[in-house]
Amino acid sequence: MNGADDTGKSLQARLAGREKRVRSGAEGLRLLLYRLGGQEQGKLVGLWKDWDRIMGEDLAALCRPLGHKDRVLNLGADDSMALQEISLQGPEILERANLHMGSEYFTEIRVQLRQGGTDLSAASGRVVKTPTLAERAPFDGPPIGAHLGKLSPDSPITRCYETIVALARKPPEKW
Repeated sequence: MNGADDTGKSLQARLAGREKRVRSGAEGLRLLLYRLGGQEQGKLVGLWKDWDRIMGEDLAALCRPLGHKDRVLNLGADDSMALQEISLQGPEILERANLHMGSEYFTEIRVQLRQGGTDLSAASGRVVKTPTLAERAPFDGPPIGAHLGKLSPDSPITRCYETIVALARKPPEKW
């Protein structure tokens, strides 16, 4: 036999073992990642895809997955308040992510401001849109300037508060 016949037979043997059905792109990608990186890659794809369910509504609203490097889970926050809260909730986030992975896969989290970046959970076809300032719920606190006269007049914080109140009360075209 020559080399061409051997190649043809091995190709036929390989094709005979293949599954003959159409897969979705997501399923094919998950299978490819599994073959390239083992079961952990498939679990990572599942973590990104099911982020909201795995983290729960409260934690998922605070942070979005941006990826990982080695054993560090990279998360994105929309603002500094969320960033601080995520830092405090870090052990809970690690526990839930590792529970999904089935091992102590992540050892720490790193949080950064998203600044409009796309998170991995949005790459699964679902768009996660951060509400604009106009779309957010209106402020339901005391009116601006409600604390004037109640603070110590010698405090630098009082002077700062008075300046902010004065600026807020100016018509927008004079800013």
